Amino acid sequence: FPSHDTVRNYKIVFNKNRKSNGRFMVVLVYLFVTFELQITKKMQIQGQIVDIENRRIYSGEVTVENGKIVSVIEKQHNNKNYILPGFVDAHIHIESSMLVPSEFAKIAVLHGTVGTISDPHEIANVLGKDGVYYMIENGKKVPLKFHFGAPSCVPATFFETAGAVIDSEEIKELMAHPDIYRDWE
Repeated sequence: FPSHDTVRNYKIVFNKNRKSNGRFMVVLVYLFVTFELQITKKMQIQGQIVDIENRRIYSGEVTVENGKIVSVIEKQHNNKNYILPGFVDAHIHIESSMLVPSEFAKIAVLHGTVGTISDPHEIANVLGKDGVYYMIENGKKVPLKFHFGAPSCVPATFFETAGAVIDSEEIKELMAHPDIYRDWE
């Protein structure tokens, strides 16, 4: 992911390039707001706020303080770029992308994805719980928020010989891990 200096440079390029698409603003706001960047000063970002819940778009301002959005208000200005909520992919197998989580994130965030609910079933089939722990640790390298669940059945059927088996004791261990979320399958 871009460094602090790179993000600042992106902001400069973005402000000069009025033909930028709205997706860039999503990425910029996400990068500024994420816990990894730890913004300590107050900043306002102006744009056209896409209010999904109320089905409207309005001129507004997002205030970010200490890395968190503290307010979203209506405010008249001339900025025509869009600010909209990021997408959370509700079910994905990161391994199917043939990328580790940190590399997957670099591409996904460019398209507005800011988080995933990830089922690490495929990596668990090959590497067992160590594969799940690897995915969790690798995902922590980037600001995209990965929410990994515990794989429900490894192997998927008794016909498979994929390389690993996760039994009920290992599932209990995984479920006790603070970075494992419930899988909603």
